[in-house]
Amino acid sequence: WYLVLVGVVSLITGLTWFHKSALGRRVADKVKLDMPVLGTMFRKAAISRSIRTLSTMLTSGVPMLQAIRLCGQVSGNAFYEEDWNNVAEGVTEGQQIHERMAVLSRFPKTLVQMISAGEQTGRLGSVLTRLSDYYDRELDNSIKSATTLIEPIMVCFMGVVVGSIAMALLLPIFTLSRQVN
Repeated sequence: WYLVLVGVVSLITGLTWFHKSALGRRVADKVKLDMPVLGTMFRKAAISRSIRTLSTMLTSGVPMLQAIRLCGQVSGNAFYEEDWNNVAEGVTEGQQIHERMAVLSRFPKTLVQMISAGEQTGRLGSVLTRLSDYYDRELDNSIKSATTLIEPIMVCFMGVVVGSIAMALLLPIFTLSRQVN
């Protein structure tokens, strides 16, 4: 039994260490983004967080490059952080934000088009605020749809658990009643 205990503790420690490493974070973030139902929710959460941060930074007067780099750090996903750093490099090279974002596949086309409109009109801060509000609403809708999809699975799981407990309690009673007869 002590070998099993040492094995479980070692496995948990190893997984924790791996998750804290750069490679482990990338693997976990990739799995999050590729999940069938929850992946879109994680994508919208990362975009919403980063767009809200960019909006707040730009309206507060933070320099553009610094604001874009902070968006990557705030996004909470290694892949979106890379993408925002890529956008910052593009802005350093003289490109506009939407030009570099259009090349990156993780940013939706509508987001790129709205940022383009904001850059062309000179109202990027207000456009980003509206975009972040939109993505917050989309995130709420994604969470509601995910919980709606998960509810039947949870009901089935709870049914199996309750049924197992009932069988574990009733099976010995049935066995004893057969032996008495």
